[in-house]
Amino acid sequence: MARIRLEEVTKTFGDDFAIEGLSFECAEGEFFGLLGPSGAGKTTILNLIAGLEAATAGSIWIGDKRVDGVEPRFRDVACAFENYFLYPHLNVYGNVAFPLRSPIRKHENSESEVKAAVEGIATTLQIDHLLDRKITQLSGGQKQRVALARTLIRTPAAYLLDEAIAHLDAKLRHSIRSVLKGYQQSKGITTVYATPDQLDAVAMCDRLIIIRAGRMEQIGSAEDIYHFPANEFVATYVGYPPMNIFRAELVAEGGMLTVRLDDAELPLAGAMRQAVEDRIKHREVRVGIRPHDIALREDRPAEGLAIAAEIGMVEHYGDFRVVHFRIGGSDVRVRIGAEGAIQTGRKAWLAADPDKFHLFSAADGRTVWPTAPA
Repeated sequence: MARIRLEEVTKTFGDDFAIEGLSFECAEGEFFGLLGPSGAGKTTILNLIAGLEAATAGSIWIGDKRVDGVEPRFRDVACAFENYFLYPHLNVYGNVAFPLRSPIRKHENSESEVKAAVEGIATTLQIDHLLDRKITQLSGGQKQRVALARTLIRTPAAYLLDEAIAHLDAKLRHSIRSVLKGYQQSKGITTVYATPDQLDAVAMCDRLIIIRAGRMEQIGSAEDIYHFPANEFVATYVGYPPMNIFRAELVAEGGMLTVRLDDAELPLAGAMRQAVEDRIKHREVRVGIRPHDIALREDRPAEGLAIAAEIGMVEHYGDFRVVHFRIGGSDVRVRIGAEGAIQTGRKAWLAADPDKFHLFSAADGRTVWPTAPA
């Protein structure tokens, strides 16, 4: 296992930037996540680390060795790709065993050792009953697990996993998340996992880097990113349902500073007021509220945020529901429990405690409040 470090890495394709000035370090033995929307540059980052693409600028380190210009086979990384890249002329057993039988490793293991390794990882990933199957006889989810098994059968310096469980059904995906995390912890192998799915990232990764358009938006633990997002993009990308964002304005009258949201005026005080005065130099501000921090009321609450709206679509998720409202041209989501009647078309009051607010600059989207502890 080894740490992985990128220093001011840029990758261009023609005149287009895929990655721009990216720097981060994945610690030795860490399960590290690259999280971002499709097209953000996650796969390109993995390809750069693996040596499948060459960086336009910057440096890449695996352990204490700078690997710019080093051939992929000498970087000692094992990759799993979203598109599988399985060998059609080999059956499942042959595909999984291939890394141990490759020309540069075929003398390292006896056939009995290869067999034991294949059967072990196949059992772990629940494909042991498929070992004699042809690749053409497999479903997409089965192919993805075969590709993952082919990667995990080795003990390299690092695993590079590109949406490695994206094509599994929901139940199996939940199971394999736990298996993959447990396997990585037991081996202690540095792992970089790229995904657009926040559930995969949060469930497995020790730390995350949020990528958008080839640039880093934030890096940290899932908990820190959730509670202290660096900007509006991160706040709405991490968390389900996504954070609600409202347009609001700052009003200064009689020595008071308030946020005017719809027809409610919410006074700012203490550290929140100081942060707003320090960072916002105009009237417009954006207010973010997590769906579970909004309550539904039949009557207008006496304090805090109060917005009247008509109940729209209701989504049922078993132990909770998501209720949709249309407010000011935006879809506002409220997460409530599974109990109690809720009727589409009825009016309700949305109530929220200002202590739960996130404030963002309307000028650049940066977080104004809350600020992460020093």
